[in-house]
Amino acid sequence: MCVANVTSTKIASSLEQEETLSVTNPQTEDGEDAQSVNSSNVNNEDHEEAQEQMMIFVGDDDDENESDDNYVRDEEIIPAAARHVTSAREMRCSIKDRQETSQQLKANNVEHSDMCYMIIIDYAQNMDVPHFGGEQPCETYYYSPKNVFVFGVCDVTVNPIQMHAYCYEEETGKKGGNNVALLIMLHLERQGILKKKEGTNEPMTGNKLTIACDNCAGQNKNNMVVRLASYLVEKGHFQEVEFLFYVKGHTKNACDRSFNLMKMRFRKNNIYTYKDGDKETSLFKVTGTADKVHPVDVSHTDFRDWDSLLNKLYKKLVPNTLSSNHSFKVQKIEGPTILL
Repeated sequence: MCVANVTSTKIASSLEQEETLSVTNPQTEDGEDAQSVNSSNVNNEDHEEAQEQMMIFVGDDDDENESDDNYVRDEEIIPAAARHVTSAREMRCSIKDRQETSQQLKANNVEHSDMCYMIIIDYAQNMDVPHFGGEQPCETYYYSPKNVFVFGVCDVTVNPIQMHAYCYEEETGKKGGNNVALLIMLHLERQGILKKKEGTNEPMTGNKLTIACDNCAGQNKNNMVVRLASYLVEKGHFQEVEFLFYVKGHTKNACDRSFNLMKMRFRKNNIYTYKDGDKETSLFKVTGTADKVHPVDVSHTDFRDWDSLLNKLYKKLVPNTLSSNHSFKVQKIEGPTILL
């Protein structure tokens, strides 16, 4: 260690100084005088102090072993970080490729049976009512406002991208995998992606559906949401359904950009109600003024228990299967199978 080398130099200098003093100082008949004794004592003290400093800087074997362990851990962290970044980049490339494919097919106006649809989903940061963004809130700052949840679904099949913001109050429903599954199905039905054959209730089978979302286990990456892929394929809505999850720490997506447009208008206005009122005081109407954002009110009658239904139809995935994978796909090939 460099510090140890510096301390060794100090020891050598002390020894040389001691020898010089012993030679130059005059001796008495007994071979010593007061000056040489005092100099020797001083140098001995310096020598002992230098040795102590050297022991402190150099350390014992345990410190050296601990340093080696830290070096080994650093050697392991760097390749792991490189793999993490590579995985995140590959996932983003996969999602971008599917988005470009779906937009190209939409532009070519292909049939539903050949169409590849794609949506990106995410929850926004909670909004609140009342909200005083246009003035100083005063004592109302310490009050507890009512939360309004906003679930965004970006239809990246069209260009420019459009987002449907499904809004509901906290007493209407909560966040969680069950409601994410509900809102996905609600969007697919209301936007006409789940088509039926003319004059019947029989589903018209589309080619492929891709759903991309972040890596949140409590909302997206769970049995309630992933098993929707099997349900949609077995019901005959699609030949293939795929879930893609952004790698943790790299989850910025199209929904976040649209949420920012909503928040720009929300933060600057005084919001007194959720839905009633004019476009300046109603949260629902204020957020609806954002470009390419379409708010959708979700009532209590829209909520269904999808988790109970899927538990009757399918087994849950093997533990740790969800957390360790980022891509799940179900295809209609001799019975649907989840491919990891």
